[in-house]
Amino acid sequence: NRNSFAAPASIIGTTAGVPHKGNELLLKLARTTEQLKFLLVGPSNIREYPQNIKYLGYIPEQRMFSDFYSKIGTYISLSTYGEAYGMTIVEAHAFGIPTLLPRSDGLSESGGSQANFIEKENFRDLNHWRRRLLELTENISLREYSIDKGYENFKSKSLYSKKISQSIEKLLVKI
Repeated sequence: NRNSFAAPASIIGTTAGVPHKGNELLLKLARTTEQLKFLLVGPSNIREYPQNIKYLGYIPEQRMFSDFYSKIGTYISLSTYGEAYGMTIVEAHAFGIPTLLPRSDGLSESGGSQANFIEKENFRDLNHWRRRLLELTENISLREYSIDKGYENFKSKSLYSKKISQSIEKLLVKI
């Protein structure tokens, strides 16, 4: 189900409004990009949300597509440290949703080599995040490129997972 414009680009999805997932950065971005709407899922310790953040709470895995991914046009990860792997990034790629993420920890692997990364030297630069996010929501060519490269990333990870599963199955049969 890969549709590049299933939802407006200006509806931004993100997960977890907690400190290590970038809740402060989310609040600053939301306050400085009032033309964008943010959908937040997962745990959150944010007490007050700006009007352009809608907190959806916890969504069971079987409803993530219908209740989250199908409603967003862009996905942003704000975890600048301590993230082992960003499965939501791969899921967004599978559904044809362009992503913006920090080049840190396991997110570099999740996003693939062609992802829209924020480099480490810009992690604390709100204006850089804001510029890059607006560019990703407004530039059709960049969005289409991101969708294509993201889907290629998803396919390669999916194929790799199948090969690992097959290898494990063969090993278990031998045991």
